[in-house]
Amino acid sequence: MDHEALLSLTEPFPTRTAGPGQIIIEEDGASTELLVLRSGTVEVRRGGQLVAVIDEAGATLGEVSM
Repeated sequence: MDHEALLSLTEPFPTRTAGPGQIIIEEDGASTELLVLRSGTVEVRRGGQLVAVIDEAGATLGEVSM
């Protein structure tokens, strides 16, 4: 499924806004959420080291096994 199609499917679901520097998913934490980036930029860090920057609307984060 492309990112635009995924974004359109998320319209009826609740949204959450995160501010700069706010942690949205803890490393090694138990997460049952699948997050879809609607706008902005997310930094992915492991052990404090930057491993990825995600800035494409429709990108998924979190529980990838869903």
